Amino acid sequence: MSDPIVNPEAIVFVNERLRPICERLEGLHAEFGSLWCKWLLVSEHFGDTQAVVDDGRESEGVSRLLGGDVGNVMAQIQSLSTLLNGAGVMDVIRKPTVRPLPVGT
Repeated sequence: MSDPIVNPEAIVFVNERLRPICERLEGLHAEFGSLWCKWLLVSEHFGDTQAVVDDGRESEGVSRLLGGDVGNVMAQIQSLSTLLNGAGVMDVIRKPTVRPLPVGT
């Protein structure tokens, strides 16, 4: 049998860094699914990749987005979602989690 890992720094790493990030990844995985469903409903509005998303937020220092920017972000989210949906990936990520995913996520 292997010796247990008792190093305090290693235990802090697991409990304060690894477990919380796994919980966040599990939450993101759920959010990606919800986001994609909503994207399917609004994606037609972003067909013109040069059209500005006129949300009036530039005065707040928020960057101006074009339809193409939104489409590019959604493509990257789809890539991340595909990775997380790979065989066994979420099982590995869920194992260290402590708190259950909140209902309604």
